[in-house]
Amino acid sequence: MELFIGIDASPAHGSVVAIDKNGDIVDWLAWGKVKKLCNLSNKILCSPTRAAMDDKDCYRVRRNSNVYDMFNIFLDRFKDGYEVYANIEHYSMHSMSSAITVCAEVGGIIRNLLFVRDVPFIETPPTTLKLYATGKGNAKKSDMVKAFFEFYEGRSLEINNDDINDLVSINNKKNDMDGMLTDIVDATFLSRMIKDLYLIKHDEIKVNSLPPQAERVFTKTSKKYSKSYIKRPFIS
Repeated sequence: MELFIGIDASPAHGSVVAIDKNGDIVDWLAWGKVKKLCNLSNKILCSPTRAAMDDKDCYRVRRNSNVYDMFNIFLDRFKDGYEVYANIEHYSMHSMSSAITVCAEVGGIIRNLLFVRDVPFIETPPTTLKLYATGKGNAKKSDMVKAFFEFYEGRSLEINNDDINDLVSINNKKNDMDGMLTDIVDATFLSRMIKDLYLIKHDEIKVNSLPPQAERVFTKTSKKYSKSYIKRPFIS
């Protein structure tokens, strides 16, 4: 069975979402600035950063180890009978230097884990993800959330109302469009994008059968990428 995983990750907050070929969410995980150093549920976790704060002498090593363990455990759920493909959000060009250093450490750990476990993957810049999801490369978080719920209306979400309420209230009391909920939204669109690309590459769908913005994402080239997503091989 093919499975498609989207990863929107940083040490402080993030999410990983797994979908099937129909686009239905089969599993997910989110983490963020929860106050308790324990799981709120089996899907909402304390961030690797916060969980490592008690170990001041080895903080960075402990944080990175927490990231590795978290993703390794998630991937273990699909080690038997699944053909897994992944899409990880690329680093933002607007990140501050100190933040990008931390994100690069975490991103390197995740990419290495995918490589070691023979999970083919692609990398998607934030602007490309927004274009794929909404048709606008500068879309706001609220636009992404709206597109998410419009697509999954009446479909299998595997995210119950209690979890949604937890995600909204944990660290975004001022703005429901911030926090781990938007991480789940981004990770879901990343998983949908790798799913569509897999189906195109295996001639199960035609690229022109997708929404115009998705067709544009998969067929465009640039100075940095002389080949389109369709013609680029998966990283493996």
